[in-house]
Amino acid sequence: MARMIAGNLYKDDLKGDQIGVFFGTLAPMHVGHQAEIYKAAALNDGVLVVASGYTGDRGYQIGLSVEKRFRYLREAFADEEDIKVDYINEDDMPPMPDGWDVWTAKLVDVVRRNIVNPNAKITFYTGELSYKKELEKRLPQDGQFKVSLMDRTVLKISATDIRQNPIDNWDFINRVFRRHFTKKLQLWGLHLLANRL
Repeated sequence: MARMIAGNLYKDDLKGDQIGVFFGTLAPMHVGHQAEIYKAAALNDGVLVVASGYTGDRGYQIGLSVEKRFRYLREAFADEEDIKVDYINEDDMPPMPDGWDVWTAKLVDVVRRNIVNPNAKITFYTGELSYKKELEKRLPQDGQFKVSLMDRTVLKISATDIRQNPIDNWDFINRVFRRHFTKKLQLWGLHLLANRL
């Protein structure tokens, strides 16, 4: 059984006959994403969360590279035995919409390297009808894979809204991702300065 070693976090590959896959830019992850991931976890034996992005994407533009998103997601789900995190760096892929073939093949490879049962039924979850259609055209037609459309009207929040106005949307940002939107001030030397006055 392969193990993912990431700092001090270890996750076994996902076991079971039903595996959910939640994918997206996740820049940042918000409570709507969380709700869908936990819903997928309730419907499956395990869930793989896949952050996807490239240098210059909307996450990168606010300082959230896909690798940083991966680290934050890994931390957010560190205590969840049946939720594993991975990522896809799209830098060497054609941009969308031309990159769908390469991206879908990479997604399938990422799923396969994170599961124990190679014959598990895989359900991909997306909130975009166009993504559902593109994946269904490209996924292997062997009955192992299906795509489920999520209802995104339940929690009306978007990562775009958060990126544009994080303070007004603070309560919707996943707690681990909140640190990215805070400013840290370091005050030192004031005691020394006060003693000189």
